Amino acid sequence: MKLSGRIEKSETDYKEYRGLLLDNGLQVLLIQDKNCTIAGASLAIGVGSLNDPVELPGLSHFLEHSVFLGNKKYPHPIGFESFLGEKGGLDNAETGRDYTAYYFDVSPDALFETMDRYKWFMNIKYS
Repeated sequence: MKLSGRIEKSETDYKEYRGLLLDNGLQVLLIQDKNCTIAGASLAIGVGSLNDPVELPGLSHFLEHSVFLGNKKYPHPIGFESFLGEKGGLDNAETGRDYTAYYFDVSPDALFETMDRYKWFMNIKYS
């Protein structure tokens, strides 16, 4: 993992930013807002409905909904959504023409546990 470039912001922006490039090539932007009472994360990938095979229209949108239906470590089909609800959070996703985005918010004390669940659903490997 290494720092990724200089982040420019306006003089009136009080938030703190940090860019990272993970060993797996994933670009990360960390934002800290000391006035915020929730924590969250978002992941966008450059695949959307325009990437659907002609014989499978809607595949990207279907996969968007299928990601959180369980995995080896967290197998319960509605486990992520239930967990977020217990921790005061929400999740959602959207499929565009050339991207799919996933996002959630949660109470700050549950962020690291939520990120562990999230990385398992997204099959993200990082160091």
